[in-house]
Amino acid sequence: MASDNGADIETIGTRLVYQNRWMRVREDSIRYRDGSTGIYGVVEKPDFVVIAAIDDAGRLQLVQQFRYPVGARFWELPQGAWEQQPDADPIDVLRFLLDQNGLSQRDIATELGSESTVSLVLSGKRRLNRDHIARLSERFHVSPSVFF
Repeated sequence: MASDNGADIETIGTRLVYQNRWMRVREDSIRYRDGSTGIYGVVEKPDFVVIAAIDDAGRLQLVQQFRYPVGARFWELPQGAWEQQPDADPIDVLRFLLDQNGLSQRDIATELGSESTVSLVLSGKRRLNRDHIARLSERFHVSPSVFF
């Protein structure tokens, strides 16, 4: 009989069905409050981001992706995960944002004060300060916490 701790469903077993570097699929054996049993399929994915990229004219930018399960292409918001390094160094995050937005060092000179400061920051010879972080988070529409 399920415990009376308020939970409607109790997990009584679990098994890994499939795993790759982007996701895990597991099957949980469960027991309902009334004692009957069943299964749940659970997909686990690492943290990820979805980007609402808006150009200077206010238009939302989408990417076209082929989705194998349905055999068709769909327009979607850009998204991605950094499964190799979920606790990435702030400078690696900045490099990633530059790459994903098709920007060069010169393009963020305003946010960091000068092109030489950008070079120093990206080479690890200088740290981002509070003002840099505020301007970068506003530019890329991300939380300042990604730069800590």
